[in-house]
Amino acid sequence: YLGGLIIIAFIVFEASHDNGDINVFISASGDLLAGNNIYSILYYDWYHYYYDVLFALILAPFTFLPLYVVKAVWLSANIFFAFRIWKILRNWLPVALLGKKIKVVFTILSIFFVFGLLIDNLHLTQLTIFILYLTLEGLALIGNRKILAGSVLLALGINIKILPLVIIPYLLYRREWK
Repeated sequence: YLGGLIIIAFIVFEASHDNGDINVFISASGDLLAGNNIYSILYYDWYHYYYDVLFALILAPFTFLPLYVVKAVWLSANIFFAFRIWKILRNWLPVALLGKKIKVVFTILSIFFVFGLLIDNLHLTQLTIFILYLTLEGLALIGNRKILAGSVLLALGINIKILPLVIIPYLLYRREWK
């Protein structure tokens, strides 16, 4: 329970701040709905919107909510995505073959190395966790023979940010296409 309360307190604290990439995403989405060119507008004095129109359209319903609510939802979703990423990676790695003490060391070291990056991504409400989630969940679904669902997640990740495109050669090598 204490861990859950700490996470809730973190989300409430971070959602109350007026910074982060989600502000740009939501502002651009609102501008798109108003018919403005979201690629020519400077947000918060000097930030540009660099992502696809589809992402702005997906976020459109959130433009009608207060920004702190949107940020709380985004942060909560990213905590879920980070947890899911952890589960996927644990399934792929031969962690079950490790002894109990080594598992504990592995878990502590994993948390140690990822914690700072995770906190920075959450604090700045960035897309990195979401994009990594879409990529790994897509690969996991493809690996479980749910090719259409996995492909849709990968396509969405590539559409939002080109980074997951590096997975395509791997899938071609494994002959995972339809």
